Amino acid sequence: NNDFDLIKKLNLPAIFEFQTPEDLSPKYLTLIEIAKGNIRFLGSNINVFIEAQPGTLKKFWTGRSFVFWRNFLNCKGNIPVDAPKESLITLKMLLRDIGFKEIDLSTRYDEYTRKAINNLQEKHGIEIDGIVGTKTKIVIYNEKKDLEIPHLSSNQIFDKSKNSENNPMEEQSP
Repeated sequence: NNDFDLIKKLNLPAIFEFQTPEDLSPKYLTLIEIAKGNIRFLGSNINVFIEAQPGTLKKFWTGRSFVFWRNFLNCKGNIPVDAPKESLITLKMLLRDIGFKEIDLSTRYDEYTRKAINNLQEKHGIEIDGIVGTKTKIVIYNEKKDLEIPHLSSNQIFDKSKNSENNPMEEQSP
């Protein structure tokens, strides 16, 4: 699912909505890790983890998910479409901080700024349009290493012995 791919690209924890045929109301799980082809969720109990493979996920996922993120520097609007000049200056300072040293700190959205945004959008696999909306703000903040952002880890190896053959969505304790 493309939405799931986007969540992986944004690299942020998210809350997923699931529905099974026998349940009348949806259930919500927090995505905390993607590693080695498996997806790990935090269950309703803080000590309960649920591990699944993407194919199993698609069977029960409603397609709805919620990604919570923080606009650390309060960049407002979609730059350059409807953002105040202060947001453009803040964006340019962020771009300088993450390595685009040639950015001019003016209130003009110039070609160099657009190219820097396009490069970041391409690097992170999001739509390349030169516009700094929510997704692009998230990837820029992800590039700034000194911000405390919770990310989906991808370097842990799961204990395969905890997987259930009969019910891959079965809750498991760590």
